[in-house]
Amino acid sequence: MSRLYIIPQDKIPLTPGRFYYCPRHFPHRFNPALPGLEGVDWTWQTQALGDIALLAADVTDVQHFLLLAQPDIGSIPDDLTTPVSAGDLQLFQRLFVTGNVPNDIVQLDRPYRQVVREFLDTVHFHNPLVGKLARPLFQSGATLSTVLRDAFSAAERATIFTTMDAGGISRTGVTNTTSCEALLMQGRDTLTARRGTQAYALRERIL
Repeated sequence: MSRLYIIPQDKIPLTPGRFYYCPRHFPHRFNPALPGLEGVDWTWQTQALGDIALLAADVTDVQHFLLLAQPDIGSIPDDLTTPVSAGDLQLFQRLFVTGNVPNDIVQLDRPYRQVVREFLDTVHFHNPLVGKLARPLFQSGATLSTVLRDAFSAAERATIFTTMDAGGISRTGVTNTTSCEALLMQGRDTLTARRGTQAYALRERIL
């Protein structure tokens, strides 16, 4: 049965500042599978350029429960209208924070469909920045609370602002003292607000 999971990604160094991203626990040529998951078919649902990702996998019930036993795995219900429970709220908020994703996405009783959509919007803002910077957004100890001037050089901050302008992302209130978390929220919320528009539909087809 095909299921969706929020999973951590392991970064395999290639050249200075560049990495190959591998899904933890799942079979990959650079990473061994968790015992019991050998040969599982899986596919990314997000481009793999962050610390966590959305992944679809064809697993048996036994393999599914094996994954649920891992403290760094979150399972998305098959029915996306399912509301977030109190237990899942704590799990996903922890997974998002440790994965450098703003965890306000996950709220009690919010449908998982909205959680997934806002996570994808965060990724769709995050990944072009990684591509333009040619390095991970979070490195050298940077976290969600780190302000931009401490996480990026002046040239890198200029690249971030130029990329936002090119994508039509509002920079209102974004300064050198803005936190990385607030930056990601700004991009995510701009993209989320575009949902249902013709421009967003075109963008989704392209991506």
